[in-house]
Amino acid sequence: MMNSVKTLGEYLRKLREKRGVSIRRVERETGIANAYLSLLETGSKAHLPPPEILNKLADYYNVSVQELLEKTGYLQKQEVGEKLEERIAKLSGGVAVI
Repeated sequence: MMNSVKTLGEYLRKLREKRGVSIRRVERETGIANAYLSLLETGSKAHLPPPEILNKLADYYNVSVQELLEKTGYLQKQEVGEKLEERIAKLSGGVAVI
């Protein structure tokens, strides 16, 4: 799972650089400590961020939480679609209506 954290960090850094802002500015606008943001970006954080942090970052960088969850390894791209199809089939009495 450490690999997922590194992937998230690289992704967050790219988003920040694309936006042309400093870590301190992200801190001011999200309320997330710059030291924590730095740990995330370098992959030094031992644990993945909690959902509330992912929500704030997704909002700030204008990406979906789903995209961040995929980057962190919480979700596989296929999982979301498969679960949605299963749910639709359940709701429609076992017949997939797509």
